[in-house]
Amino acid sequence: MVFGLAYSSRAVTTFCEDSLLSLADGASARNQQLDITGYLYFRDGFFMQYLEGPQTTVEALMTKIQKDPRHQILSTIALPSNQKRVFPHWYMRYLGADLPRLQRDTLEDELSFILKTSSQENYHSTDVADAVVHVTQRIAALDW
Repeated sequence: MVFGLAYSSRAVTTFCEDSLLSLADGASARNQQLDITGYLYFRDGFFMQYLEGPQTTVEALMTKIQKDPRHQILSTIALPSNQKRVFPHWYMRYLGADLPRLQRDTLEDELSFILKTSSQENYHSTDVADAVVHVTQRIAALDW
């Protein structure tokens, strides 16, 4: 079984497109060694990241991510385990300008909903988890 986890966070430093690409490249290299895959999304000062892999490895990485001074974690959500990886070749894919144009608006609306909902104090984790699973399946189905 493959463990999945998503989190949202608020940036406390400024990120430009180049710094986000660099962040994702560095994460991709580290995640390949750790056997972790997933994606990173950033909009209006907020991050959402999806991670999948062996549960103990993903949880250990999340502990390190929580200590990163460049952002403040707002929510962490364990997702239902899968039989196989959703993104077997994406050690860390940054969803930026390369989001397929035809789906960009609806995907960004869904990702923004997740960021907005998970940053509220009284959010329902099952609603956010369902939204993450849905948007993750849609992203995986795109023709990249």
